[in-house]
Amino acid sequence: MSPNPSAEYERIEKEKLSRKGPLAWMAQNPVLANLLLVVAIAGGLFMVTRVTQEVFPDFELDFVTIT
Repeated sequence: MSPNPSAEYERIEKEKLSRKGPLAWMAQNPVLANLLLVVAIAGGLFMVTRVTQEVFPDFELDFVTIT
């Protein structure tokens, strides 16, 4: 065991704060990460209803005639 537990605790806390990036943020903020996920899924489901899709799109075949 470390001779000074409070120094070990401070070292661990500084290490936690030094972590950066989206995974570290999500690990430190699980509620906000889940809320962000719910918003992304809801936005995706909303956009699925707004996307227009043609069953038979118009297209032309390009022909090249070699004589």
